[in-house]
Amino acid sequence: MRKIPAVMVALALLSVSAASQKQMTDAQSENLKGKVQEVVNERAGLELKDGKWNALNRRVSSITTYGAQGNRLTVKFYDDRGNLSTTISYFEIDGLRAMSRQFIRQSYDPPPMAAPPQAASAPSDPRYDIKHIDKYDDHGRRSEVLMIGNDGKVTSLLVSKFDEKIHQTESEQWSRMDELQRMYGMSDSTRKLDKLPRRFVEVDNRKIEMGLNSRSVYRYGEQDNLIESFSLDDSGVPKYHTQYEQYEFDANGNWTKRTRFRVAFKDWKQVLTPEAIEYQAIKYHP
Repeated sequence: MRKIPAVMVALALLSVSAASQKQMTDAQSENLKGKVQEVVNERAGLELKDGKWNALNRRVSSITTYGAQGNRLTVKFYDDRGNLSTTISYFEIDGLRAMSRQFIRQSYDPPPMAAPPQAASAPSDPRYDIKHIDKYDDHGRRSEVLMIGNDGKVTSLLVSKFDEKIHQTESEQWSRMDELQRMYGMSDSTRKLDKLPRRFVEVDNRKIEMGLNSRSVYRYGEQDNLIESFSLDDSGVPKYHTQYEQYEFDANGNWTKRTRFRVAFKDWKQVLTPEAIEYQAIKYHP
């Protein structure tokens, strides 16, 4: 009887293990635990008065709903006046995640600017606005999301890195180089686009050049809560540093309240400036 090399057996077992990994859900990608049905996000700004930081009016910023399997169903965004501004619906198109958007214009919104004339594009698919082509790593974590408009044009690429758990430790947003050149070529931007990292994505036998538009890094605490985030500039140096403290949690381990601080340095010392108190009101599926 012919013997199968041990290396081949090991590789086969690894392949089976990787294939059997359960794919990350939308709720897990947002570090939510349990069978979450709805999350209402609220925010209260802070102001310094008489030497004390006081909370301003608490306002709803977004409401997100999830299906029983953890897939995102809808997101509603609210403006600073508490009025609904955008509704996004999520569904499946041709086996891919997809979304459609509806913008709600309020009476106080400025009139929309006329769009510049553009060359004729491919016919759009009325079923959706954007569809997602996802890639998952060997642990089932969603590592790449390629976003494509309903005209077949690539809009952006989202890349994520994770720690040994399911925490997202880095996020990158890549944009089409021609869009970056159009956007920053029309302004007095100091961004040196020729210095940006670049990569190619292939869609329908087309290679599209992408440039790294933004990158952030995240750190977590012992209770799996986000404690720090860094937004990096094009050279990899932090330009925004945020800390999250004073957490409160529900019975499932999801945070319900936290305070966000902007971090700066003065006289070689770290200075924390409170920015807002953030809330999560969470409902769960039965």
